[in-house]
Amino acid sequence: MLTVQPAEGSTLEQGDRVTLLPSLGPRPVPVPNLVGLPLGGAKQALRDAELKVGDVTKEFNERFDADQVIGQSVRADAEAPLGSELDLVVSKGPTPVPLEKVTGLQQDQAVAVLEAQGFVVDVRQEFSDRIEKGTVISQTPAKGTDLQPGRIVTIVVSEGPTEFPMPNVVGMGRDEAVAKLRSLGLLVDVAIVPGHGGSRVVFQEPASGTTVHAADLVHIYVA
Repeated sequence: MLTVQPAEGSTLEQGDRVTLLPSLGPRPVPVPNLVGLPLGGAKQALRDAELKVGDVTKEFNERFDADQVIGQSVRADAEAPLGSELDLVVSKGPTPVPLEKVTGLQQDQAVAVLEAQGFVVDVRQEFSDRIEKGTVISQTPAKGTDLQPGRIVTIVVSEGPTEFPMPNVVGMGRDEAVAKLRSLGLLVDVAIVPGHGGSRVVFQEPASGTTVHAADLVHIYVA
């Protein structure tokens, strides 16, 4: 754009001087550093700098969380014309990886595998008459699913059968017997035989081999 002096409409005589002043365009303004800001924060920073958001593209990035700015079309501390647009590149978070199969593994093994992939593990328990106690029955999402590190993977771990034969704990130490029975999901009542120290199991109810269920109350007598 040109500015004319004298102004348009002025009366001139032949030989008068007319000056044409070319415009230098909008004044330059400093460009803020937007890398690391969430997209909303970057937009506000551009408004504060009297600049505008141009095209926004997204890509996976291992260093920056989803929605954080990872690139800008004009570097920070450079200058851009007032009101001009800056293009931004925004992180979609880490690249998804295929979920490993952990069904059939013991709980601690499964958790270790999933955490090594960067996932957060949610462990749930379920009785099973077919799957050994402590073994992973199922996983959600399923194996092979592409999932971003940091997402939650739920595994269901067997608590063992709901119905099983009462084990024999007679002759065991008190603490060992209680731990064994509780590990099977049984509730344990401990009675001390009068006149004894109560360190070893001398009798149990129900008897060994009797069918019991998880959460049943069993009694042991220690002397």
